[in-house]
Amino acid sequence: MVLLMKSLMILTYYSKRKGEKIMAADIKYNYKLNIKGLMSIDGDEIAISVEDGGDYSLAYLCKDFEGKVVKITVAYDEEYEEPEVNPETGEVI
Repeated sequence: MVLLMKSLMILTYYSKRKGEKIMAADIKYNYKLNIKGLMSIDGDEIAISVEDGGDYSLAYLCKDFEGKVVKITVAYDEEYEEPEVNPETGEVI
């Protein structure tokens, strides 16, 4: 699954004295890229193989973030099992 989300967060504060709602001047736009798939690394190329979606270059997926300060996290599930591969054809069974 590849998902690029843009969300607008408006922070809201409450006055302690009167309990009235005050809109903060702090408005933040969040851009997120969520990918779930099998990662492969070939030299300098990183690709993500997404089930029922094909292969995607990480550089291509991250193009909207170029020139921005980002935080990158990569995680995997230890329960994930490697797909069974036919040794003669190399196809996933």
